[in-house]
Amino acid sequence: MIDQRSDGDICYLVSYRRDGGDWEETTEVGPRAMGHTLQPLLCGSTYQPYITTVNKIGSGPASDILTRSTKGGAPISPKKEEALLTNHSTIVVRLDLWKDAGCPILRFMIEYKQSQEKSWMRIPAELNGSAKSYTLTGLYANTRYDIRVTGGNHAGDTLAKYEFLTGSLPPLATTIHGGGKSPGESVEESRNGGSASDENKASTLSTWLLIVFPSILALAMVTAVISFFCYFRRKPYISKTD
Repeated sequence: MIDQRSDGDICYLVSYRRDGGDWEETTEVGPRAMGHTLQPLLCGSTYQPYITTVNKIGSGPASDILTRSTKGGAPISPKKEEALLTNHSTIVVRLDLWKDAGCPILRFMIEYKQSQEKSWMRIPAELNGSAKSYTLTGLYANTRYDIRVTGGNHAGDTLAKYEFLTGSLPPLATTIHGGGKSPGESVEESRNGGSASDENKASTLSTWLLIVFPSILALAMVTAVISFFCYFRRKPYISKTD
């Protein structure tokens, strides 16, 4: 709002520009007006207005140039642990977590590279400010990457830099059809299962040799002794005659 005073037939001409832009003029403001509102202006921007008095004869000297800013700021980037979701070959960039600071976000740009490289790879086109996320695919496992995300609005651009390490590939897996193993069981687990089976067999054999076999042998000896006595008791006695 710019204050003005009326003085007879004097009118006022308000000129302004956005910082770094071209000068623009409004329509003449009447002598009875107590103020004038410049609109529509861009949020989060700096403007420079000045006033010139005008009457029938011509224009008077211009006022001092003022500097004023509209409300709003450049986008605010999220923290790394919130901004990125990764696995061994992809990364999801969360754009919905960026804050507009009172000035709607208009665009996003994403660039990335392996940490040891110098050249950045840029996604094919800028993303609209309403985009929720973007997924980078075809990345190498267990590799360090750098990523740059730029969010922009009328107040300016914010560049966020992140470093991240992709995950490792999952271990090799094997499936034994009909063997009771579920998909994803590792080879090492199968080997351990085989070792456990061999140990169980050895334990069973030891139990047989130490307990069951001696018991059967003792039973067989007792049976033989009983049979021997029974045989001689049933045999008839033959006496000797002259």
